[in-house]
Amino acid sequence: MPFLDHRVVAEAMTLPMPLKYAGRFEAALLNAIDPVLAAQPSAYGHDFTGPPSLAHRRTEWLTRIRPVWLRRHSYALRRRLGPMGDEHGGAMSADYMRRVIDLDFPAMRSFFNPDAITDSAVWRRVANLEYLAARLGSRVVG
Repeated sequence: MPFLDHRVVAEAMTLPMPLKYAGRFEAALLNAIDPVLAAQPSAYGHDFTGPPSLAHRRTEWLTRIRPVWLRRHSYALRRRLGPMGDEHGGAMSADYMRRVIDLDFPAMRSFFNPDAITDSAVWRRVANLEYLAARLGSRVVG
């Protein structure tokens, strides 16, 4: 939790604003630490060895200029426009996931209704929690 450390926050405040846009600082940091890892493709549409792509900068800019009242409704609007894509392809299919977690979600069913989740990103997060609960010995299961 880096934002709980006042020294990290104080240093972050000294960064020029342009470095804070579109993950430029994080990309430069990752590239300095591990250039091989930084060169891998990312879900953002670019690797982290250079500046963010024009498409990523555009998306980031559109997010910043969106009115606050609209931000509250953005997720619901995107869902109404149609199914939200899964950038992970078949790796998250039920056949694959069945080998990793119990698809009945015994731990997370207490908190979520997995059958009602239609957004693959949300489903992936709940599946992650299910995996952790099973592996770390959750007191919720049972």
